[in-house]
Amino acid sequence: MIEQGRQQWMMLSNCRWLNCKKSWLFVISCLFIAIPVGNCQEELSKSNDKAITSTRVTNEKVLEWVDDLGSNQFAIREKAHEQLDLLGEEYLPILIELQSKSDDAEVKARLWSIIARWKNEIVQRNNREFLRTPNLPENHPYQGWKSFSKAVGATDRKARFTLLSLLESYPELVREEIADKQDAFRRATLVAGKITERLDIRGEVSDADGIALVYTAAMCEELLDDPLERTCHRVFTRFPFSRNVNPELNSKSAATIVALYSSWAEYAKDQQRILLACLNAGIPAARSAAQKVLKEKNATKDPDTFELAMQAIARFGKKEDAALVDQWLEDMTTIRDVQRIASPNSFDNSFEIYDIKACDLALASTMILNEFYPAELFPMFRSHPLRGYTSELLGLPSKTPDSYRTNRLKRWREILETQPAPPATLPRTPESFPRPFPPPSRTQL
Repeated sequence: MIEQGRQQWMMLSNCRWLNCKKSWLFVISCLFIAIPVGNCQEELSKSNDKAITSTRVTNEKVLEWVDDLGSNQFAIREKAHEQLDLLGEEYLPILIELQSKSDDAEVKARLWSIIARWKNEIVQRNNREFLRTPNLPENHPYQGWKSFSKAVGATDRKARFTLLSLLESYPELVREEIADKQDAFRRATLVAGKITERLDIRGEVSDADGIALVYTAAMCEELLDDPLERTCHRVFTRFPFSRNVNPELNSKSAATIVALYSSWAEYAKDQQRILLACLNAGIPAARSAAQKVLKEKNATKDPDTFELAMQAIARFGKKEDAALVDQWLEDMTTIRDVQRIASPNSFDNSFEIYDIKACDLALASTMILNEFYPAELFPMFRSHPLRGYTSELLGLPSKTPDSYRTNRLKRWREILETQPAPPATLPRTPESFPRPFPPPSRTQL
């Protein structure tokens, strides 16, 4: 064949029309054009062979290729692996069955790689369809979206991303719909047990753990019991859930998690932990929790929760909540006491006890709700980025008579009667609140 090609080349070289440069350029260009066409034809023939192979394969042929995976000859094993790799996803059930029944380590390993590739392609295709299709078909594999979207109250792309984050650790929550509250309680109990075991062994939880627990627990509603609630608080008050629920730290899924947490908080009983989590993460659900606490007549019996409720209502409350706070303006119950240096002499180390009473917290909170600056009546007032304000600086010396607080309350009510209402467009920050009278001087302090 080589000799024949040489003779043909000599014949072409003797032709006169090949002696010019233009003719040579024409021949070379034709060769460059012909080579890709030939390669394309070869690729098309290979793809056609693959399609024909995948459509004409029988179960007996599949069994034969699986047996060849355990052959002593490397070439036969590779050839069988290539043929099995060309099969479509409709052959997955038989490949999974053969992989589970095989005793050969190499056969199991090769079949596992083929099965894993096809499963990954199916998952990626389902994920793309799930994220891009606004209205999913009824038979979509991610049936959990029906109950998840109801629990969240949204169908946006961020909510879909949040559900997909459970696919690896909790695939049953993505593929199966939660039918009712009883089903949600059963699933939440299983998730809580799994998380508790991991906490006891390793002392840590994952992002998916917190999302799965808040999703299932939020759908329990009134079936939420004390053991499940304790596990929820144990997870919700620690990292990484405390980060994921904060909109400033997690812009992708925080809104979805906040919606689930707010639904769960409506049925939880430990208001103190709810207030702490909401204040630390900036969750508006703190307002409803604070309202529940302040509506109780004996709210001051739990001073820590009462203090958090006053701070939460000041940060997340609205002007109409001022009536709820005003009922505590005359309450002289001591919430807590703090020690502060009393003498202005730097060499004097004496301390004095300062009492923080319920009326002090109520007055500071109602001033903020009415958009007045509390420093006018509390010279040491300081705002706080999480709690709304620092309660330690509201206290008065324990020897201060009650008449001082009574006169201060009268002064506040006079301000409300005489001071015009602030404009509705006023930004709600402590520094921008109207000042009814100039701040006290140093001599007055």
